[in-house]
Amino acid sequence: MPPRFQLLALLIACSLMLACQPEHLSPFPEQDAAALPDTIPVAQLHADVDTLFAGLARTHPELDARLSPATADSLRRALIAQVTGPMTRRAFFRVIGAVTAELRDGHSGVLYPYPEFDREAAAGARVFPLLVEPDGPHLVVRRDRGDTARVPRGARLHRIATMDADSLLAAFAQYARGETPALRAQIVAEDFARWLWHLSGAPQSWTVVWEHANRVDTATIAGIPLASLEQADAGRSADRPTFRVIGRDAGYLDVPWFGGEDAFMETLERAVDTARARALAGVVIDLRRNPGGSTDLVEALLSRITTRECALVSSVRERITPRNRRWWRPTQRVGTVITMPDNEVVSPAAADARFPGHAAILIGPFTYSAAIVMATAAQDCGAATLVGTPTGGFANQTAQIHFANLPHSRLRWFAPSRVLRRPRGAERGGPVLPDVPVTSDVVAGGDPALDTAVVTVRRATRREGGAGD
Repeated sequence: MPPRFQLLALLIACSLMLACQPEHLSPFPEQDAAALPDTIPVAQLHADVDTLFAGLARTHPELDARLSPATADSLRRALIAQVTGPMTRRAFFRVIGAVTAELRDGHSGVLYPYPEFDREAAAGARVFPLLVEPDGPHLVVRRDRGDTARVPRGARLHRIATMDADSLLAAFAQYARGETPALRAQIVAEDFARWLWHLSGAPQSWTVVWEHANRVDTATIAGIPLASLEQADAGRSADRPTFRVIGRDAGYLDVPWFGGEDAFMETLERAVDTARARALAGVVIDLRRNPGGSTDLVEALLSRITTRECALVSSVRERITPRNRRWWRPTQRVGTVITMPDNEVVSPAAADARFPGHAAILIGPFTYSAAIVMATAAQDCGAATLVGTPTGGFANQTAQIHFANLPHSRLRWFAPSRVLRRPRGAERGGPVLPDVPVTSDVVAGGDPALDTAVVTVRRATRREGGAGD
């Protein structure tokens, strides 16, 4: 699943009782780049800033908890002060896009001007060829996809062209969605080639400095077509779950997103059949790189690992907007925030349709949206043990996203109207915390979190008197 589709999963179908309008499901509607304005006058750009803040206040159900009215007004004034002359859409994004990180919500912000990027990519523009991931404040190379690959896996980047790589990651993260710095850094890293194009230009090659095995090296690396970069990552970001047996007694189900219903259900059913036929000790479900998707598929997966009824959420808070008002009583005043208890539960599947033994769920900074709903429901219900590192997103997730264009620049902004409270400790904020914390060493390689999860499954299944070694 290429990064663009990871973003779709992050933004689409992330709530219970989904009641979205078609435009709500279109973060990237078709736009003709040639028909968009070349430059926008100052007064119109100022008006767009005002429109953004007014729209956020009308839509987000808990904006004040994330960005106080005084802070929001100060930020609005600061952005307006930066606009002193006409700007292109790309230049204006570098101003207004900085509001995104301040919102501390993976479902709120301003999207980069994607039509311009799509046009240049289609015309053959070349992009940065390194696939990267964050390691604390640093950028580490996951794979070099250049025609003559020269940068080794695990190398820490020091410089890209004239830019310090650590400073670059921090600078880009202010334009990224997410409740925490860890999630924002992960989102930038997942789509690094696009961020580099939008915020630093698009040369045909880059001089990079990296460190690996206590040695510092320098090379000039050429860009590659965007399609080549995304194809290179396709194996890691598949569009359907995959299942395999680890050792002789543990199943491993990698779930890259909760989407593609037919393929998802086919893989899930085959995985359960294999696990039962081989009397496995249990299953490890990997949600570490899952950005969300459909809660219908969350329910399907949860029903295959639980032996009791599980709630997905305890309550839903919704701000009434002109777009969603018809779903509620017509007398509800626009702008009102209502709280509704949610009594829907997920029932366990039949015994022969469930995974045997214990379940463990791997979580990390990029576990988000519907994947967080899955993690909190399983944790609060006692259906699985969470292993790994805290999520970058909050346990109480926002949802029901509204998309709109700013009137003059036509940059696209978005905000949720709904908050889902986790089943237990409804008002408890902050990330989802693992039951068994494990810090993975990106540079050293290996997968200590997965190894720990397998041991956790085996031990728990033995304690519970099920299959095991």
